[in-house]
Amino acid sequence: MVKITGIITGILLLSCIYGYSGAGIKKDTIGKTYSISVGIDLYKSFPLMNCKKDAVAIHSILKNQAKGKNDEHYLLLDKYATKDSILNLIKHIARSAEPNDLFVFFFAGLTVFNGNDPANFETWFAPFGSTDDIKPEFLFTDSALGRDEFSGLISLKLLQEHVQLLPCRNQLFIAEAASTANLNAEFASALMQGSPDVAALQSINRVIVAPKKIGQELKDGGMLALALQKLDTAKFRLTDLLIKEKANAVAQAIINNCAPDYADVFFERDFLKLYQQINRNNLVTRSRTVKLNLPEPAKQALANKNKFALLIGIDHYRVKGWDPLNNPIRDANEIATVLKDLYGYDTIVLRDPKAATIYNTLLDLYSKMKPDDDFIFYAAGHGDYDQALLDDGFLVCIDSKSVEEDVMRNTYIAHSKLKRILNKMPSGNVLVLLDICHAGTFDEKVLGGPMRSGENKDAILRQNVNQFFLEKSNYKSRKLLTSVGKQPAFDGMVGKHSPFATYLLNLLYGAGGEVGMLTASDIFSSLQKAGLYDDTNMRIFPHQAAFGDHEPEGEFILLPLKKEF
Repeated sequence: MVKITGIITGILLLSCIYGYSGAGIKKDTIGKTYSISVGIDLYKSFPLMNCKKDAVAIHSILKNQAKGKNDEHYLLLDKYATKDSILNLIKHIARSAEPNDLFVFFFAGLTVFNGNDPANFETWFAPFGSTDDIKPEFLFTDSALGRDEFSGLISLKLLQEHVQLLPCRNQLFIAEAASTANLNAEFASALMQGSPDVAALQSINRVIVAPKKIGQELKDGGMLALALQKLDTAKFRLTDLLIKEKANAVAQAIINNCAPDYADVFFERDFLKLYQQINRNNLVTRSRTVKLNLPEPAKQALANKNKFALLIGIDHYRVKGWDPLNNPIRDANEIATVLKDLYGYDTIVLRDPKAATIYNTLLDLYSKMKPDDDFIFYAAGHGDYDQALLDDGFLVCIDSKSVEEDVMRNTYIAHSKLKRILNKMPSGNVLVLLDICHAGTFDEKVLGGPMRSGENKDAILRQNVNQFFLEKSNYKSRKLLTSVGKQPAFDGMVGKHSPFATYLLNLLYGAGGEVGMLTASDIFSSLQKAGLYDDTNMRIFPHQAAFGDHEPEGEFILLPLKKEF
């Protein structure tokens, strides 16, 4: 069943009001503001009256509320509001935005709902020209639309895939006159990628405002758009919905400005907290601060634990056959910053290193580590795989020779050799993160070798934090997480991050959500679900494995700083 019903007026607001500064402590900062306001009246099938007016009004409000000299505000009306122009503008902003920047997206126009085709069962935004081939008599009937008729629309899933490229961590959606009364649920499901567990780990603050019924357009504009314009600017800003102390008051003001029982405000964090309470009886933390009620010996061991991270990013290569990359060094730099500031790791970043530099750095770390320590090894760049004589995968270094000159890959770092080195590191827990082509060949199972048992598949969110930590701290762990198996790995947008690094950073910034603890199994579970959800624009094929001396009960655990013992 396909229905086009009413008008949608929507705001998508992504911001990072809280950034991280020093030791993972929150710092109140608001950076640059970006906004996109879209208004479409000129639909051939069903012309509207006030969408452009609403977009212009919200565009004006945003400009008045955000007066930074470097802010960027864009207005797309009618013929300028095509599918490509909307999505390309989001991509453009994603290239420039930083975690503490503010992004606002406002859409006023038609929506399409398909309740018949399981592959397209959701609400779709209708950009300019997207419904021109739909006959007017089909707009409000149960007639199904074909694939070609959906090709010009923007699904919630497609919107999510572009929005996730933005680094901002607080998100506000306001949508009016949707095609169904369940738009809040649709938005939440799409943005959480169908998994509350993943959303909880990322700890992104999302607020969704939508009608409880089919949306309405008044003679002066959409009801929610008018409600936003009626807000007392002396008391409220649109971004106050994301501030805990002001959110409820702003939400109530918006609801009061609408007709009775018309609008609802959905706070995702409240939903996730209730979800965790229902599904996990042993939730022990109420904030992002970790509270471990550990015995004294365990406290002392944790306090004395050293945490090392070696991060390798290789953008440039000296020989033919290995083209330069855009993002590995940038990925390594930011992941190192998060590990240092938020988790207390002693980090080393090697940018465009030679193979000898990598070996020497590992040897130096070997001399410093103790059995109780943690070690993370991260590498991003080109990877190679020889399935003939060598049957091994390789990390390509800046001084690696071409395959024609070095058939035996002696100037490369073989996965089998790297695996032996990392397994021999004195640290009790080792986590290997590989974002290179054919990265999964680090694991014997991917190469077709013997199966390795004993991988822990239980996520931390399913157990009591104290019990989990005490159990796992007694066992050695050797865990591998890769962006792909034998497949090529995507580099991502120029100047940003690879898909793998994007997801990993979101999880690291999330700091384990309410539980305040992140495990390698948590990360893999989230990556796996994200890989299934996305299309080829951000597709990953994550792989997890244990290797070397990993003990079946072992697990690699990431604890954020600011611990309370």
